[in-house]
Amino acid sequence: MADVQRSAAPGAGLRGLGMTSFRRPGSAVAPPANLLQSMKQATALYRQGRLESAIAAFRSILKQAPRLPEAHHNLGVVLRAKGELTGAVAAYRKALALAPDYASAHRNLAATLALQGNPQESLKHYLQAVRFKPSDRGTLRGLASVLPYARFKDASPAVTQAVEACLEDDGIEHQTLVPAILSLLRLDPGIAQALALARADDDRELAHDGLGKVMQNGLLQTLLTRAIIPDAEFEQLFTTLRRLFLQGLGEDGPSPTITEDKFDFAAALACQCELTGYAYGESDGETELLSRIEDGAAAPEAGNSTALVLTMYRPPAGTAWASRLEDSSQPASPNLSLLRRRLLDEAAEETRLTATIPRLTPIEDEVSIAVQDQYEAHPYPRWRSTREREARPLHGVVAGLFPYLGRIEAPKAPTQILVAGCGTGKHAVDVATRYSGAEVLAIDLSLAALAYGARQAKSRGLTNLSFAQADILALEGLDRRFHLIESVGVLHHLKKPLAGWRVLLGLLEPGGFLRLGFYSERARADVRAARSFVEQQAFASDSAGIRAARQTILALAPDDPRRRVAGELDFYSLHGCRDLLFNVQESCFTLPQLAAAIDDLGLTFLGFEFHDPALPQAYRRQFPSDPKMTDLANWDRFEADNPDSFGRMYQFWCRAPE
Repeated sequence: MADVQRSAAPGAGLRGLGMTSFRRPGSAVAPPANLLQSMKQATALYRQGRLESAIAAFRSILKQAPRLPEAHHNLGVVLRAKGELTGAVAAYRKALALAPDYASAHRNLAATLALQGNPQESLKHYLQAVRFKPSDRGTLRGLASVLPYARFKDASPAVTQAVEACLEDDGIEHQTLVPAILSLLRLDPGIAQALALARADDDRELAHDGLGKVMQNGLLQTLLTRAIIPDAEFEQLFTTLRRLFLQGLGEDGPSPTITEDKFDFAAALACQCELTGYAYGESDGETELLSRIEDGAAAPEAGNSTALVLTMYRPPAGTAWASRLEDSSQPASPNLSLLRRRLLDEAAEETRLTATIPRLTPIEDEVSIAVQDQYEAHPYPRWRSTREREARPLHGVVAGLFPYLGRIEAPKAPTQILVAGCGTGKHAVDVATRYSGAEVLAIDLSLAALAYGARQAKSRGLTNLSFAQADILALEGLDRRFHLIESVGVLHHLKKPLAGWRVLLGLLEPGGFLRLGFYSERARADVRAARSFVEQQAFASDSAGIRAARQTILALAPDDPRRRVAGELDFYSLHGCRDLLFNVQESCFTLPQLAAAIDDLGLTFLGFEFHDPALPQAYRRQFPSDPKMTDLANWDRFEADNPDSFGRMYQFWCRAPE
């Protein structure tokens, strides 16, 4: 389950676990004063961390008043804090049997079911919680944590509204919701018909009837502006609609194809094209028509729709027609305003920020220079949202992930953290918002990527995060030490990954932590097959070559192993596809290789970090003699039976010697 808290710490308070008083909305007359006082006393015990005493107190209350849903609910809160999930679930269910509209009980039951690895049942109760308390942001964010595992088979207006509310919350990582949303969209008869028309190449019917039905779906229009849609069928539909809009401009100049009622949808489609980095394939006829239209697009007589259609194919920066996007005579459109901001304002801001980013080291290694060139041309990933969460101190996060470590001493404040290889800053922003009391330095080879990250951090008001250009291999002389270094998906792009790992280890404080991510050789087998195919076909690594490679792969038979890469999110954007299939340097690892490296470097392996609690539960069932889950030989056997366990990449924690 994605990012669901394992349990709250004792004494987390009413807010932390959603404990409720007798003032629950919809509750009946308040109970007698003696029970009210007992409830307050039981709550105080919970806040003090005296969980056993709090459990006994709530059970005593329930003996006197077994039909008080608040008492059952609050007992569930304490049981969950103690780690007794089965008992907590039973207590929440009793509360709901007495009060089916009890939103907090639905929410806490949903969260506990998620911890137990039951996403479908969790989803049901989150939706109920949203139904009874639609304005609660915590409930929406809980719903968002289980939506990645949901595939809808039926829909209702309430479900659609709840999902759309998640998309409109800027504190939710929208990209993780896309597969669930697509399953919901496919249930819409209009969307289903449009997808079928696109598959059948029925342009006439799609333009005549299908477009109108697609435009009626508000959820789709919102999704187009918020996240990359990684689905071949939907891409075919969007590619066809884009072509129809282009052809509508006509041979002799613009035509009123994009009328005012279509403008907002067309702008949303242009937003999706920008999100993908203009990855969609285009025919020779489209390229020729584009060239003719571009020549006259800046002229005063060019129609308002011309620049909008061009932005579905090309970024406007540096073009003669970029100013047409700001034409005040265009219809008022929220999506057009969003498109302008992304294509014009943000690009200008990144150009300005590039000059402010300090250079910490030279970049001289030949592989580092090649990798730098790749990400200057295609900064990766281009992201739009990330998950907001309550920051916790480093020692608290580590203790929560690995309880067997016991008490961990807090580092001297402020906590110093290095993100080594931050790309476009998403990882760095996640780190800066995950750990309280931290100062975060994020480095990367690419100035273009760093400027993107700096702009995103600035827009979020983050003052504890700074960016700098540096090569990991040249960091030995850095006059700074860190309590935590995170380098996920980076070291395997070095010519000598273990040499980079050793450099990072030298920057750690004694007893410091490393959080690392390496590609799994087993899980990347189909990616390697596709990479080999791309190399054999000699596709260029420029934008045109990447587009051509994508179309060739999509045309392969559905059961062709090389086509499986079309199931990857990165396949659906130009920058992602270059990272996935055209990377200039990439290594994959096995768990025995990583175990040997950890031993050679004198590190202690603490464990993996999982997003899905079902995975460690499955491991425990297979290897009950390893309660710490740190035996990498066991994990190697587990991965052999479950090759997709690690989602392409091992993400794990180590600790340096004291």
